[in-house]
Order: sequence, then C-alpha cells, then structure tokens
Amino acid sequence: MKQVALLFFVFLLSISISWSNVSVETNKNIIDSILTSVSHQFLSQLQTTGLKELKMTAQDNSNDYFLNFTLQKILDNSNIQLENTKDEPYPYFKFFVSNFEIKYENVSNLIYRTIALNISIFQVEKDGSIKEIVFSKNTYTDKISDDNFPYIEDNNFPFTKGKFPPVKKSFFDEIFEPAIVITASVLSVFLFFSVRSK
Repeated sequence: MKQVALLFFVFLLSISISWSNVSVETNKNIIDSILTSVSHQFLSQLQTTGLKELKMTAQDNSNDYFLNFTLQKILDNSNIQLENTKDEPYPYFKFFVSNFEIKYENVSNLIYRTIALNISIFQVEKDGSIKEIVFSKNTYTDKISDDNFPYIEDNNFPFTKGKFPPVKKSFFDEIFEPAIVITASVLSVFLFFSVRSK
C-alpha cells in the first residue's frame, strides 16, 4: 500500500512539474499576440475603405515576414486577399517593425522580461503620397522564474532571443584583481633581475 501511495505521489509531482513548465508564455506567443492585435487593427481600418485585394511589401528581415504571416492568417478569415510583391503597384501598403527588443533583468530568483516593438503600416499612392494607416507602440512586461527561462525562447526563431544586461563588476573584479596582477608582474620582474644580478 505504501508503494502505491509513493507511486501516486511521484506521478502527481511529475504532472505538476510538467504543468508549471507549460504555463509560461513564450516570447513567440507574446509577439504573435501583439502582431495579431495590430493585424486586427489594420483590418478594421481596411474594411472602411472597401478594398478586396491588398498588395504589401516588407523590409527584408524575419520580423517583417513574421508580421506578414500573421497578417495572412488574419486576412484569410476576411474577404480581403493579401498579395506579397517586391514590385510596387499602386496603391500598396508598406509595413515596418522598429525598436524591437527583448530584454531580461535578473533579480534574485526571478527574471524580469520586457518585450517592446513598434509597428507602422503606411499606404503609398501612385503620386508618392504616404499616409500612415496604423502605428502601434507595444510593450509587454512580466516576471518569470529562473526554472522557466529555457522554455520562453524558440531556437527556430532567432528574433525570440533576448539579452541580459552586462554583468556589473564587483570590487574584486574592478580593483583588487588588477592590483594583484600588477603586483605579481612587478614582483616577478624584480625577482628576475635580482636573482640574475647575483
């Protein structure tokens, strides 16, 4: 009976550990939710114009292509068709992802995570006039435990990787360690010449 109770306890413990790892929001999911929100905002702006087909260009980086994929997903559920083009047929829409960064700050056993990105979508007319349709400044912050950190970044998407601030040097690193190295160097040179002169 004790063995059954022990096995049941181990089973419940393993389920709770795996459940706690799954419950953390990944960077990709957070970015995807921000992009989905901006895409819905853009779609609501487009529905007032009565467009049936949409031509878009993007900057050549993975962030914009991820936004493009998210827009495609949202527009598939609407009556507007999205066509990606390298040409510039008029009117067309151009979008930019700017000021995109993921930062971490380590405080005791917690990691403070900040995800920030700005998204701008412009409409470019044949006469060269540019009109900003959507500008969205987004910041997401939360706290996660050190144990969940390996689960929040996705190696398949390099833009989901964040940066920790540089480690501040301690008194030992800044002053004491260089003083020891300089003293040892001076002492070795002194000993070298003093032994050599004898």
